[in-house]
Amino acid sequence: MMAGAVGQFLLPFMACSILHTGSSASGNETDWLSLLDFKKAIPLDPQQALASWNDSTHFSSWEGVLCTANNPRRVAYIRLERRGLVGQISPSLGNLTFLQNLSLATNQFTGEIPASLGHLQYLQYLYLSNNTLQGQIPSFANCSSLRVPWLHRNGHVGQFPAELSSGLSQLQISLNNLSGTIPASLSHITTLAVISCAYNNFVGNVPDEFAKLSNMQQLYLGANQLSGRFPGAIMNFSALTDLSLGLNKFNGEVPPDLGRVLHNLLLFELPDNFFHGPIPPSLTNASNLYYIEISRNNFTGLVPSTIGKLNKLEMLNLEYNQLQAERKQDWEFLGSLANCTMLIGFSMTGNRLGGKVPAPLGNLTN
Repeated sequence: MMAGAVGQFLLPFMACSILHTGSSASGNETDWLSLLDFKKAIPLDPQQALASWNDSTHFSSWEGVLCTANNPRRVAYIRLERRGLVGQISPSLGNLTFLQNLSLATNQFTGEIPASLGHLQYLQYLYLSNNTLQGQIPSFANCSSLRVPWLHRNGHVGQFPAELSSGLSQLQISLNNLSGTIPASLSHITTLAVISCAYNNFVGNVPDEFAKLSNMQQLYLGANQLSGRFPGAIMNFSALTDLSLGLNKFNGEVPPDLGRVLHNLLLFELPDNFFHGPIPPSLTNASNLYYIEISRNNFTGLVPSTIGKLNKLEMLNLEYNQLQAERKQDWEFLGSLANCTMLIGFSMTGNRLGGKVPAPLGNLTN
């Protein structure tokens, strides 16, 4: 149901301009020892990804390692995702003071994220998602260069990470066991464009202070225990494309001007909440909307007759609400939907429908 919540966060890995793979006559002993400690903490390497990590070659030529161009050469980039590695993340990685990119995603790392990683001042991209890491997320307040931490699909517990780099552009912590409230202090990171904290145990409201996050483009808060009215701060996100609030305890009405204010919306998910009132006709102002999922709420009234203006619509799920359609004019939206030639999913099951379904329904088949 939460189609947009987590699955699409597979962005291209970004290489740094200062890196190359050339050899060097000398290396940095601290980095060499730190890498060997990392290898020792991995008892199972089924793809032999670390076979080249030995004394016979300089670490700049080891698989998955890239170094700075200057001498002495320092480790700047470790990429070992999807290698089937089993073990723990060695705290010695915190000694790689020039490390900028660390990708260990989609392996079988266990234990906690070492607190020592929180001291890497040059670290920009941290990809630890899709492992079985546990424990609390350490502070990254001292990682002044950190832009993208991906920590989702693990077993992290504790509070929402409140101590983060002030320059984050993304925060991915979905599919963990985190709890507590979403801290208002997050609003100070005005560079944030993506927040994904779906499928956790967060409670309370979305802080009003979030209105400061005017660069927000994707907000995934689904499958928590959040409550309160439709978060007013969201109405300040004019660049927002993806909004997912489903499987929570939100209530009240959706702002009537939502579609005019958030006119860049592509994905709009509110299922399994307690929203009521009408579906905002202004949704049709978000002309690029392709996915609308607002099932299992208490929406009332008619489906907007102009819904067909959303000619890129692929999914429209209105199931199990209190929507009405009895008279011929109540069904006008069906004729409008005939303009949605890309529509592949549409349901109004479990609403207050009556009368005769008009002929235009036949035009919806592809």
